[in-house]
Amino acid sequence: MLVDSNMDERQQQRVCNACHEDMTSYFSDVVAASHSEDAWRAALQAQERRKQSTAAKTKREDSHGSLYSTFASAPTMVAYSSIYPPVAESDDDSDSSESSVDSTTSVSLEDIYETMRAIGGPSVVADTETSSSRQTAVRSSRGSYLSLRSMLDYTGCVGHDTGRRDTPLATTVSLDDLVQTMRPTRSQRLELALGPSSVSESTLRQSEVAALRAEYANAVAAAQAEYALYSNAVEGLLKARRRVARRRLRLHQHSQEAKVLHVAAEYFQAQLQYKLALCDDPTSPELWLGLVACLLDLGRLDEADEAIVCCEAWASPPCLPSLRALQGDLELRRRHYDAAVTHLRAAIAASNVAW
Repeated sequence: MLVDSNMDERQQQRVCNACHEDMTSYFSDVVAASHSEDAWRAALQAQERRKQSTAAKTKREDSHGSLYSTFASAPTMVAYSSIYPPVAESDDDSDSSESSVDSTTSVSLEDIYETMRAIGGPSVVADTETSSSRQTAVRSSRGSYLSLRSMLDYTGCVGHDTGRRDTPLATTVSLDDLVQTMRPTRSQRLELALGPSSVSESTLRQSEVAALRAEYANAVAAAQAEYALYSNAVEGLLKARRRVARRRLRLHQHSQEAKVLHVAAEYFQAQLQYKLALCDDPTSPELWLGLVACLLDLGRLDEADEAIVCCEAWASPPCLPSLRALQGDLELRRRHYDAAVTHLRAAIAASNVAW
């Protein structure tokens, strides 16, 4: 059968799982980065040149479609039949002619390497194979020793079998070469995808974005600081309003209670309430006048004199007649009649002016 007669030559084109993973990673990176119209056209031209130069009689009606499915969808490429040589499903019940005709359309290793060179990848192998020596690899549908999926060893792998490099049919490359030369760096992928001008433009855009982000962060910080100041100011104003409201309430309570006690002739308690009220409003002349009257009734003349001095600092014109009258009363209690007469006359004059 065709499988048995050409087994040794076909085994030279087998690839182990390790090399397959490296090749798949290479195509996933390079094709995803350089997926452009020029690279696709170059890949098609390389496929067409190899198709015209080969004398193989393998059935390949849709080679361009297979090449497109191989490289255009490389980021999700996992199918073995799309990246390895054409495979023919062998059947024990069918003859050799049916097995050789019914083969899966795919892309050969030579097409892959040629396309790698066309799209900018490194030339990892030399094109030493002639068109007459190309063979078709056969994969068993039952997972035989020729199956690429079940091959775990490196025997016969084109990436590890260094003993056959002298053979014209061997397409050999070491695993280090696959890892180091077939897989581009990140900068190379960026240059393949964008180009030098696009790279510089992208760098400029990134710097602009970074500057805008920094400016935005500064603006946010300034807004937060301003909001904190505003919040503190509002909180302070609310606290001041609450404090004033409490002070006014205490003042009203003390003044009302002092007036009630004064009318009831409770002079001692009244003067205490006046003093408590003056603690909340020391500029009220009415409170000072009430305190002076209580102190005079208690006989505290010196303390009443001091209260009169404090009241003169805040006395308004309507309060002057009452203040002069209290001064005259104080002088009478001290038996200073001349001073008492003077203050009483001043009280009468102020009263006439007020009216």
